[in-house]
Amino acid sequence: MTEEHEIQGALRANQAFYEALAGGQSDEMEQIWATTTPVICVHPGGPPLRGLASILESWRRIAHHPPQIEISDVQAEIIRGLAAVTCFEHIGETLLAATNLFVWEENRWAMACHQSGPVQIPESPSPPAQGPLH
Repeated sequence: MTEEHEIQGALRANQAFYEALAGGQSDEMEQIWATTTPVICVHPGGPPLRGLASILESWRRIAHHPPQIEISDVQAEIIRGLAAVTCFEHIGETLLAATNLFVWEENRWAMACHQSGPVQIPESPSPPAQGPLH
């Protein structure tokens, strides 16, 4: 599989995640998460959740009142067999930055980690940093 093919697959998995979230589709959400890899989820303002059972329970609670969510600036990278997808989540006037990590499991990209948290709305996009940041 080429890297571009892997990236496109990860982007489709990411899109499926947000469609399940916005639609309150807990059954579809369950199909998105990895089942043989340790999983982690950090909802905005919440503690890290570990383990599939606690994560899926949190999504079932969210599914009762799913957010009207849109995503933008979606970018994916393949890093040693791991797909890292970043994006902005727009929920009303709230802007969140999200990182979603997918592992290749059972011939599909499966979510192993989701984390999102609030960020300030940038006045204008800044160019990517060049060179080391630290």
